[in-house]
Amino acid sequence: MGWSIGTTFSLLSICYLLVYSNWLYLLGFFPQKPPGLPIASWADYSEGDDDSESWTSFRPAYGRQVRRTVLMVVDGMRRDMIGEFPTLNEENLARRRCNAVSLAALASAPTVTMPRIKAMMTGDIPAFVDFFSNMDAGQFSGDSLVRQWYNSGMNITMFGDETWGRLFGDKFLRHDGVSFLVNEHVIVDLNVSRHLEVELKQNDWQVMILHFGGVDHIGHLYGPFSRLMPGKLAEMDANLAAVVDGLRKSGGGSGDDWLVVLTSDHGQSDAGGHGGPTLEEVSTPLVFISPMLRKNKRTNENVKQIDLTPSLAFLTGVPIPSMSSGVMIWPLLSSLSLSKQDQLRILNANSRQLSRILEFSVPDHSSHSSYIGLSRAQGLHNKWVNKYKNSFESEPALNAFEKVRLEYMTSLEEASSAITESLTTFNTTLVYLSILFGIFVVFNLLALVGSPPVLKGRCRLSHTSHIGVNFNNVNHLAVCAGVFLSSSCLLMLANSATREFTALSDSTPVLSWATVVALTVTAVSSCNTVVIALRAFSVGNVSRIGAELLVMTVYCLFLCSTSFIEEEHQTVYFLATTALVLMTFETARQRLLVSLTKKRDDAEVDAPNIEFRWREIAINVLPLALFRHIRAWNQTGNKWLSYPDIGDWLLLPENSTLHSFVFLLSSAALLICLVLKFGRVVALSCSGAVFLAVGYHVSAYKIGSLSEWVGMDDLGVSYAAYLHYYLLLLLLIVSVVWVIMPSSHLVPRAASFFKASLLAYSLLLQNQQDFIVICGLVVTSESLRRLLDFWRDSVSPFRYSMIVSVLGRAAFFALGNSNSFTTVDIQTAYTGLTHHYLPLVVLNLFITMFAGPLIVYLDHLKLTGSSRSDLDQMTSSMLLFRALSCVTVLACSWFQRYHIMTWTVFSPKVIYECGWAVFDVAIVIFMCLYRQFF
Repeated sequence: MGWSIGTTFSLLSICYLLVYSNWLYLLGFFPQKPPGLPIASWADYSEGDDDSESWTSFRPAYGRQVRRTVLMVVDGMRRDMIGEFPTLNEENLARRRCNAVSLAALASAPTVTMPRIKAMMTGDIPAFVDFFSNMDAGQFSGDSLVRQWYNSGMNITMFGDETWGRLFGDKFLRHDGVSFLVNEHVIVDLNVSRHLEVELKQNDWQVMILHFGGVDHIGHLYGPFSRLMPGKLAEMDANLAAVVDGLRKSGGGSGDDWLVVLTSDHGQSDAGGHGGPTLEEVSTPLVFISPMLRKNKRTNENVKQIDLTPSLAFLTGVPIPSMSSGVMIWPLLSSLSLSKQDQLRILNANSRQLSRILEFSVPDHSSHSSYIGLSRAQGLHNKWVNKYKNSFESEPALNAFEKVRLEYMTSLEEASSAITESLTTFNTTLVYLSILFGIFVVFNLLALVGSPPVLKGRCRLSHTSHIGVNFNNVNHLAVCAGVFLSSSCLLMLANSATREFTALSDSTPVLSWATVVALTVTAVSSCNTVVIALRAFSVGNVSRIGAELLVMTVYCLFLCSTSFIEEEHQTVYFLATTALVLMTFETARQRLLVSLTKKRDDAEVDAPNIEFRWREIAINVLPLALFRHIRAWNQTGNKWLSYPDIGDWLLLPENSTLHSFVFLLSSAALLICLVLKFGRVVALSCSGAVFLAVGYHVSAYKIGSLSEWVGMDDLGVSYAAYLHYYLLLLLLIVSVVWVIMPSSHLVPRAASFFKASLLAYSLLLQNQQDFIVICGLVVTSESLRRLLDFWRDSVSPFRYSMIVSVLGRAAFFALGNSNSFTTVDIQTAYTGLTHHYLPLVVLNLFITMFAGPLIVYLDHLKLTGSSRSDLDQMTSSMLLFRALSCVTVLACSWFQRYHIMTWTVFSPKVIYECGWAVFDVAIVIFMCLYRQFF
């Protein structure tokens, strides 16, 4: 039975099942926040025993401390940058008659804007999957400080990052959201500071939120140590001084009851990115400035970012948001003019609020150590009140006070950690079903790869099965049964609001019988598939792919180690370099044999011809040399990410001339490669998009003196990007029209147009240093393609697909990507955009991350020839590598889910692996459909 349309459909079914398996795992592994407690109110604090202080008796201590509050968020500002704020010097603070308490607030991963804003306003650690909502935050309906301020009748104004508007826009009296101008770091802050003079004179607001984004943008574009950073921090200090002076001059109520909170949503790594768990990314400044503070405190004491929530709720006189797990910041409380009795009352309010969350979220909470600790602290508090009610300031009372305070703080911290852990729940059913589906996919692909047509060389393909089983039909039946089962589970999931499966007895009869039949058929067909796979590998086929299969297996086993995940690029670079060296020597050996054979057979062969052969051998070294240069361009991984690289060196001001020359040289080399790859017609048609991309990068990133020649302002840069998008859309439309036309000779040209359009698209989305890397990858891939074209007829598709997969992953890391969210450069997803448009943003981000593999895959997949069997053989081998990698990572992350590095290493790797699966599946589907119908 040959490779036919049934095999292609089986591959498409496997693709669907692989993606569906990963989707189930994401649903089951990443915790979703359950519905929380109702919106907090003062009534929640009115409970108490007869022998304890009721909330009503000490509510005045918790009353509103400040009449005006300004929350100033400097996006991307690290803790160590606070030293660049002269306004916070004691002399300047004394001149302004106020004091400051300066702390370090630790955020939690993922360190991106939207989850961190939610954390500060709710006091709750957002779910890990909120990382994906960062680009499309919707209205937040839960309890938060913004809602509490709004319910208390306070007027709130907001100026800055539009994320605030998308989350809480209906609660603001006035707000001006700044669009995500990612390549701009001046106007994005001027759009905020221009409101200060007018707003600070207004008396109709009680809370003002300012969110500046320039520091974060400079970090993304040039890194935290850029020469632009000191000037930007000085600008932020000037804005802080303007806010403080404005509050003093406006009176702020009685003149002394105002507060300024300076903080950041997250930091940034030494490379300028954020999203990961490194100290530079999670450590942010937290500074309280107010005349109400008795003295200045500058300490290196670390608090949690969510601790801002209860502290700010106390200062503004509103109930703590119901799901807040933050703890009152003691250095702040001790700096206020509060009595010891009032300080304990505030801690008591915090303990009652956390006790309610424990009662809500922790089973058997009464026996939980943190709940017992809170009860013990409240008991000590009651004893202290009853014993020293007439002498709270006596020495014995103060000594006992310190004991009660320490008991409160210890139990509050323990309760906060317990609440965070209690909300981390997994759906075991979904996880195990996902892993089972993944193993099912692996066995199907093993059976497909183990059949003789895949293992033989391309010149000797055999379409007859040697194992006596009609593999195609059995495999097709197994895959279709798996798809049917997954669809049935999808229907059951749709009927469940708690993400748990509906019991079969509770389902409709049709759904119940469909599920039973699907389970039965899948079990039988899976057994057949396993038998086929084992028989296929028992007839001697293992010897043909043993080396590649061993390398693949060992590579996947490496992914069970956190260190190997963090430094995976080292393994990939080693494998890619080894493959390039072996191919270079093999090609050189074969070319030399050809030259010597001709010389022996034809005595009249002259020396120049032989020298030409040797020049060809020298040219074969070009891919290896280029690849070595490209891999050194961007540091990646974890240990060496912050170390300088070639790209950083070229960005130095003293190297601007060399940077301009390298940029022009790489652009010219790219145009030459377009002509060599696609011909003059396609190259000329796509040259407009390439020139627009070049002009955009020159103007947006101010590349040397080239930006003066181009002369585009910020509006022109946006227009260039939009024109690039429209030109690419036109080229894609032309490609589709040519495909559907009856003339068959237009189909190859349409494919060339499509590939050239994707290349131009990826050029636009890269940052300034990766633009040159893309050009180098194109040249390297084209050189390698010509090198492989010499010996591809003597290698099996399985080995060839492994080489392409490794080179594609190496290209991924060469662009500066890693297995951490730190290297996800979201600003490139907004290239040329002035407004948020989610579909285009997601597409841009995906193309940006996988531009390198896309170049390699589209270059080398066409080497499989025109026959459908060759395509099926190569795509099935490539899918096997991806499925095995996915199953290994998913299973390892599940069985090590309580590992200390689960949320910092394994979880990002799971998401990256799922992204790789989507990318490979998209390539396979495109190639299968193209070969099947054209």
